[in-house]
Amino acid sequence: MRPVAKFLLLLFIAFNSQAESKHFFNDKTLDLIRIEMTNKPFVLTFWSKDCVYCSDNFTIINSVKIRNSTIPVYAVCVDCIDDFDNFINNIKRYNITNFQNYLMDSVNNESIFFRIDSKWGGETPKTYFFDPKHLRTSFSGVIPKQSLNKLLENNN
Repeated sequence: MRPVAKFLLLLFIAFNSQAESKHFFNDKTLDLIRIEMTNKPFVLTFWSKDCVYCSDNFTIINSVKIRNSTIPVYAVCVDCIDDFDNFINNIKRYNITNFQNYLMDSVNNESIFFRIDSKWGGETPKTYFFDPKHLRTSFSGVIPKQSLNKLLENNN
């Protein structure tokens, strides 16, 4: 198969699968999510392709999300922008195909991190729960299951 045809086929497949569509997270994305989720809670979590604890974090989020399926989860890979295949493989490996998955769209991620949370230096996993008024609760590292359960149950 010719390289251009192969690329177009892969692009078609990627854009026709929720898990494999490219959504880029930039300095305006959180604002757009907040507008879309007006008066609704959501979870925003950041992960890295080399993160040791991200798998555990996703396992907990998935187990809690099963009972709270109306609350969407937005997952952002902070370092997969140059490795789309790795991004897709990790989405499948972490079993997060049911999340809204994003690639961080910046070579200067620090400015996006700072805009989201001035105390955050980019470590992963980093998870934020936004209540219906979009007041946030943040978690660094693996999110405690009981904490997430409580937040989701109180805001469902």
